[in-house]
Amino acid sequence: SVALPQPEVVNAGSIPGYLAPVPITPIVYAPVVTMIAPVWESLNWYQSVQLHAGAEICEGSLVLRHHAFATIPRFEIAETDFTMIFRFRLAHGALHQRNILLADWFEPWQFMVHVLPHGRPGVMLRKDIDSCGSQQFQDLISLTGEHNAIHECHWTTMAVVWSRHERLCRVYVEGRCVGEQIADQAGVQTLDLQCNTHAHYRIGSKQDSYSQRDSCFHGEIARIAVYPVALPQPEVVNAGSIPGYLVPSTAVACNSDSSSSDSDD
Repeated sequence: SVALPQPEVVNAGSIPGYLAPVPITPIVYAPVVTMIAPVWESLNWYQSVQLHAGAEICEGSLVLRHHAFATIPRFEIAETDFTMIFRFRLAHGALHQRNILLADWFEPWQFMVHVLPHGRPGVMLRKDIDSCGSQQFQDLISLTGEHNAIHECHWTTMAVVWSRHERLCRVYVEGRCVGEQIADQAGVQTLDLQCNTHAHYRIGSKQDSYSQRDSCFHGEIARIAVYPVALPQPEVVNAGSIPGYLVPSTAVACNSDSSSSDSDD
């Protein structure tokens, strides 16, 4: 009941009672794909933020003018990889000063994402060394991206990707890498960010600043999403363009397991 290949025709023809072997097709199990959701996302600003100093929601965006800001509950990123996605539009004249996107920047400082004058995206990550003040040796990452990467009055998608495995922080604007930096690990045993017990993070303000001019955001923020993994560039594009996007685990080369990522420190 089978069509034998030529070698088996010879065998069957010469051996009485010959039993032709039936090839066994190995079973191949498909990899288990889990979907990675953001640890925090602004799908509904009204439900997820506290508004302060005149901040308001307009047509689905958080609008910040003058000294307005918002707060969100803290989420744990001190011991993991992460990717932060921002969709925003700076007001006319905003780039004369620094604009704070998201920060946990009051003692003990942990992180800050901002846009500097001349349209340069910036990221600050603080080492877990429990020291006061603000000096260069305290920074795990102090990254400033390209000039004119961000423009006023234009909607912009910006992403910050922190990979403990690579000890690398990258900044993307519209899916293009506009800056990267290897972590300065001098004086610390791990790549953890500064440990603290702050209950909230700020959008549009860095809480330690007494200079109103240097601690605001002028414009609109349509979306913020934070993933607990370091996304590769294609997934940065997907996550930046699709609200509520779930990242397939197969698309992430290395997970955010801090125990394995620091094994060779």
